[in-house]
Amino acid sequence: GLDADHAFSLRTVHSDALGQTHGHFNQFYKGVRVWGGDAITHTDRNGADLPLTNALHKNILLNVTPSLQPGEALAVAQADLAPKGAYAYAPTTELVVFPQEVEVVTRRAGHQALDQEPSATDMTRQVVRFVLAYHIHTELENEVDGFRHTDYMVDAHTGAILKTWNTLHTAAATGTG
Repeated sequence: GLDADHAFSLRTVHSDALGQTHGHFNQFYKGVRVWGGDAITHTDRNGADLPLTNALHKNILLNVTPSLQPGEALAVAQADLAPKGAYAYAPTTELVVFPQEVEVVTRRAGHQALDQEPSATDMTRQVVRFVLAYHIHTELENEVDGFRHTDYMVDAHTGAILKTWNTLHTAAATGTG
């Protein structure tokens, strides 16, 4: 269901305890990685194909030539982040096709009263549009800023921040050292 503007790049391959082999592929549109566009191929121990698992994005019509340079998009993220100290690692910038999504209530008739709060099963995410964006990943780990790993999606034409999220994962643990 994809046209000639789409391609795939093998990301990883692994075999499991059942002898099945799984190939993970990134989706590309006109040479630009599609954010969240993935396909996983599966073969059994004899090499026979098993059903494809995919989260592919279709119907993308987008000019993939950015108006902003990567450094300009990084400057937008840095202005928002306002670091006081040094980065632990240099920030990374990648041009991507970003599917802007909204959460939509998809209750089935008779499933739940309209005055009740929707549950997770009542919600789906739908793509509103595709945007050419820069994915910027930053890692601050210093005494002034503390530990902050922040990711941004910056519109590659307007410089607008489309999304920002924390990517520092921590967990409380008890143990001996």
